[in-house]
Order: sequence, then C-alpha cells, then structure tokens
Amino acid sequence: MPLSTDNSALVRLGVLEALGEVLFTFHQDEDGPPQELVQLFLGRKEDRRVRDGQQGLPEEEVAQARHREHILNSVFGLERPASLASPQQSTRIDKGDALESFYTDPARPLICAFNYRAVTMTLGRARWWELREVYLDLAENRAVKVRRTLAASLGELAKIIGEENASRDLVGVWWDAVRCEEEEVREKVVECIEVFVAALGCEAREEVVRGLLTVWEEGVFRGWREREGVAKAFVGLINLVGRNNTTVLRGLLRNALEDHVAAVREAAVYAVSSPMNMNN
Repeated sequence: MPLSTDNSALVRLGVLEALGEVLFTFHQDEDGPPQELVQLFLGRKEDRRVRDGQQGLPEEEVAQARHREHILNSVFGLERPASLASPQQSTRIDKGDALESFYTDPARPLICAFNYRAVTMTLGRARWWELREVYLDLAENRAVKVRRTLAASLGELAKIIGEENASRDLVGVWWDAVRCEEEEVREKVVECIEVFVAALGCEAREEVVRGLLTVWEEGVFRGWREREGVAKAFVGLINLVGRNNTTVLRGLLRNALEDHVAAVREAAVYAVSSPMNMNN
C-alpha cells in the first residue's frame, strides 16, 4: 500500500504491474485478497475516462515523460550532493498527488486488461459483480493493445464467470472484437471461439455462431488466418450447436471450402473428414 504512493513514478508503475500477481496469491484463501488491494487494482469510479481510454497520453509521450523524470530523479535526487539540496529544490510530490498519479496512470488500462483473468479467477464467479463495471469500461477502450489483450482472454474469462454472466456481459465484447478494424484483434477473438461458445448459454451460443456466418459473408474476415481459425473450430462448433444450426454451419463450411486460400480450404476438408463428425 505505501508503495502505491511512492514519490517515484517507476515504483508506482511497478506496484500496478505486480498487483495482478499479488492478488492471485490469495486465490486459495477462503476470504480472498484484502479489499484494499482489490480497490488498488480496480481504481476509482471517477476514473472511468482513464479506463476507457478517453483520458491519457499517447504511449510515446508517456515513455518520454517517465524518461525525463528518471533523469531528474538521478540528477537532483540520488546523485545530487546533500549539501546542495533544499526543500525548495526537491522534486518530491506529496502522497495525495502520488496516489492521484497511480490511479490515472495511462498504462493502467493495458496492465489491468492483461491481469483481469487472473484477478477474476481469484475473486471467483460469485464476485463478478465487483469486477463487471471496470471490465466493461476497459472493453470500451479503443487502444489496439487493450482490445487485443481482452479478446485473447475472452474464452477463459467466460469459463470463469459462468454462462449467465458471460451471456449477459461478454457477448457484446465479442461482437465488438470480431468487427474490429485491426486484424490482430479479430485473430485473437477467433482463436478462442470454441472455448467462448462452450461457456455461453444455448441462446447466446446460437447468436454467436450465426454471427460468425454473418461477419464472414460481410467480408469482415479479411485476413486468411481468421477464416482458417473459424474452419478449424468447425468440429467443436458442430458438437456444441450442430443440430440446431445446420443451415448456418453449412454456410460456414461452404465459405471455407470455396475460400481462395489453400490453408482455409484444407482446414475445412479436415473438418468434413474428421471421425468426430461422422455421426453429425
């Protein structure tokens, strides 16, 4: 706790980066982690604009600012002779300002996004209500690294919070990721499609599978690896929703078999010939 209000921005950043791991050490404790640590991770309600990316500096400016502070601390702090130091020349900031900087650090959204699955696993499904608001704020962040990180963990997070919570809170995040302009975000969300769909309720499962066909036919999957990912997931999707969505699944299979990229067609052929599919 004292380190979160340390004078050094590098120390405060280190606290933020370590919080997820620190919280996870309590995952087997009956009472979970101390609430003070949970609040340090989640931040304050008034800092929503920090989490959703509407407030903050570009990464390059943040790096430059930290570099300048590091130099100033070295020159005027550690390396400056004590006889020349004075309160007026000190670069120290008070604890209130330090804590404000801790909560409004532009690096916070990405660090929180990276650690969200571990923190959710620590608190468990029953305490998702504590984590939900901050997660949905992060999901509105338009920074590519934040979106990619959330997309990659979407399937595992859905497993942790259960089908009711996942169907209500994560399907919208899935739609946002799968329609993202950045190919790397779409790739990540397709990679976890089987795990994600398996964690949803029946109605939400069917919605997501229908959505796959819709976005494919709209030309959203511009990268061939995304289409290959869908084709590779075909067998798993059949086992999850096959009997109720034969028209949709046939459409996905047809698109994959007719794709202009050989890797996509080969993945579709494997799906057709897989022994797991013989009884479907």
